[in-house]
Amino acid sequence: MTLGYFGVMFLGHTTDPTGEFAPQRVGISTYANFAGSQAFEDGGDPGNDFERYELLSQQTIERDALVPRDYRMLVSAGPFSELFPDSVLIFQVCFVVGAGLDAVANAASAQLTYDGAWFNLDLDDDTGIAGRETGVPGGQGVEAAIDTCLFPDQLPISVPRETILWVNNDCAKEALFQIACGYSDADSLLYRTGVDGKESRLNWIVGTAPPPPVMRIDDHSKDGVVIYWDNFSETVPDVKTQKFDFEGYRVWRADNWTRPEGTSKANGPPGDLWKLIFQADKINNFGNDVGLDRYRYEPLSHILSQGQKRDFIDSIKEQLQEFPREDPPCPQGVTEQVCDTLMALARFEFGDLSTGRQYFSYVDKSMHLGRPYFYSVTALDHGIDDNGNFFEGKIGDPSGNFMFVEPKTTSQPAYNYDPGNIYVVPNPATKESMEAWTLVPNNDDPTGLKVEFRNLPMSTGFVRVYTLPGDLVIALPFDGTTGVGTVRWDLVSRNAQDITSGVYLYSVESDDPAFKRFIGKFVVVR
Repeated sequence: MTLGYFGVMFLGHTTDPTGEFAPQRVGISTYANFAGSQAFEDGGDPGNDFERYELLSQQTIERDALVPRDYRMLVSAGPFSELFPDSVLIFQVCFVVGAGLDAVANAASAQLTYDGAWFNLDLDDDTGIAGRETGVPGGQGVEAAIDTCLFPDQLPISVPRETILWVNNDCAKEALFQIACGYSDADSLLYRTGVDGKESRLNWIVGTAPPPPVMRIDDHSKDGVVIYWDNFSETVPDVKTQKFDFEGYRVWRADNWTRPEGTSKANGPPGDLWKLIFQADKINNFGNDVGLDRYRYEPLSHILSQGQKRDFIDSIKEQLQEFPREDPPCPQGVTEQVCDTLMALARFEFGDLSTGRQYFSYVDKSMHLGRPYFYSVTALDHGIDDNGNFFEGKIGDPSGNFMFVEPKTTSQPAYNYDPGNIYVVPNPATKESMEAWTLVPNNDDPTGLKVEFRNLPMSTGFVRVYTLPGDLVIALPFDGTTGVGTVRWDLVSRNAQDITSGVYLYSVESDDPAFKRFIGKFVVVR
């Protein structure tokens, strides 16, 4: 036997403010429960539609079932005087389970979820006053603003200039409020459809953590793995409360991923591998109060001088001042990616917090070169109770926003090139020494093994591997012009064969004569 409570909870159904075609209020009209296999005449389950209708129309509420049994339940709401052809009647229930008071909390949570939220879809903060959600300015006929299904013999209505007629466009009775019908404020409350300027209600809405920010990763920095992200999470209100409740950011890392069956770089690691490595939140006397400003990142500093960037941003802001709804042309001589960043920075300074952006960065120095990692940046929020006190809110799931990296070395520039810094790892390459980054084989990576050649020149070229007698095993192209100084090899020869144990030579040959050829050796033990 399972301890606790189980019940069916009525949430809501279609209503009619007039009470003509559906009840004015939501409520259960019949509740019955059944156990055992008695006949309907003796209190058992109804066996056909006639018996079900008889039971539904009795409008009786039975007492709760307290004896542990296998129960069936019947719930109804109504009565409804008429259901027209092709019309839809919405009836919402939920099943609630919980131990002790947990069941009550679960029931309340279900009701709040069903109640959803009101949204200001017409973008007018004044709507929803006294039940009227659409304001029609005076000086013109309002027949277009009022659905003609309401009082068609009284349309059009003239409204004096410099006045506003508040109407409902959903055919509720107060559509011709006071002017045409003489309704009072009290009458209007009976047919209210808007709340606090939000005229449209959506059911089944739950509060969620802020959406994840847009992120990118530099996996070949000399300082470590650098994670960058923008402030998109701060610009989106909570979907249920429509309040800006952003609290902070969290950076996650998944270690020890071996690519087990069912996982990949695309679908990410198992959830138990994610570990929190960093958090920054607002300074508001709640939470850790780490602060965000110290982690802000100034983009484009490695591409543009401070003066150039300032001139570009100021120029874009001037154009936004004159044409705020248009996208200014990109400054001459910059790439599309640089232009997008300049636009985001300029719009933020211009005061456009919806499309303007700021940026943050965090450096993970505790990683190991070559090992597989997943990184994720999520956002968290806070709640505010009736007394204005903060409480812990919702936290984003790292599995919804992640990137895969294998940290690499930086390529060597010509002005600081030292061939002696080039090396292969692990050396010797054994099962034990490669274990830290060995992955489960798949079609794209049939061995799951690798060695890495590191600190390659900042140029294009080839790493050629030879046997001691001088036979070419494989030629691996590399491109250090991107800043990446690592190339990996899965220990499969150019003839698609696993190489054997032995000593191998490798030659690093650059296409740029500024980089001298380098020859090294390594050992493989299978």
